[in-house]
Order: sequence, then structure tokens, then C-alpha cells
Amino acid sequence: MESIAYLSIGTNLGDRIKNIDDSIELIQSEAGPLIAKSSIYTTEPVGFSAETDFLNLCISIRTELPPLELIEKLKSIEFNLGRKKKSANGVYQSRLIDIDIILYDNKIMATEELTIPHERYNQRMFVLKPLAQIAANIYDPVQGKRIKQLLTECIDQSTIQLYGH
Repeated sequence: MESIAYLSIGTNLGDRIKNIDDSIELIQSEAGPLIAKSSIYTTEPVGFSAETDFLNLCISIRTELPPLELIEKLKSIEFNLGRKKKSANGVYQSRLIDIDIILYDNKIMATEELTIPHERYNQRMFVLKPLAQIAANIYDPVQGKRIKQLLTECIDQSTIQLYGH
């Protein structure tokens, strides 16, 4: 059975555009075809400081993989692209690629491996702004609010701007 997954992709190391392009290519070949892709945004790191800002975007895909298989596939793609751990001693750090499942159909789940909807996405402008571009009228199944409403209610004050502008 096909499902729609909304993914957030971020990178702040190396050739950031190549990292994004490579990750989307691998996602399409290993997880499912692309439905929509947001613009790319430049964002400052959240929770740590780094020399290079992040590039972030959101995509939606059609997938036959159930959520836990999808997250394993995404972790494998991250690893194949050179990704190390997300944090060191609980502190976030720069990374070549970061791919998160934000929403998966209307599914609500919380396991040790995966929480859907992503637990902090509604507090992060770098996820909400590109997500609203491709899924403004989709409902968050936990909060019962449209993504565009979550965007207007978000109190995150971090800087986010269209890449290349």
C-alpha cells in the first residue's frame, strides 16, 4: 500500500547542493518517487554554533515502505553519503546530510527508533517554512492544525531566507 511521507533534508558541510541532490536521487531510487520539493532555504544552526549555515528543504514522496523501514533506509542513505552521528555527547554538530521523516500519512507513532509526527518540527522554522510550501493544507494528526497555521503560530525567531537571495 502506498503512503505519502514528508521529509526534511538539511546539510551544512561540504558541497551542500550536491549533498541535497544526491540525497534526493537516492531517496527516489530506494524509497519512492518524488511528489513535491520545496525551495531551498539558508538557516542558522539550531542548538549549536557552526561556521557554515544549513541549507534546508522539504520533499514529499510516495512510498511502499512502512515507517520503520523508511527510517532505516534514510539512515542508510545518510551513512552512504558520509553522515556521522547526529550529536556528540548529546550536543548537535555540523553534518553532511540529515534526513528526517516529519509526517507519514496521518500516522501517529512513538517508538525508540522513530516518532511521527517528528517531535519538534512544529517549533522549527527551518522545517515549517519549506513544509508549508509543499503541504500548507495538510493536517498535523496530533494537533489537528494545518501546516500553514503551525507556521503562523511558530515562535522560532531564527533567521531563514531563500537560498541564493
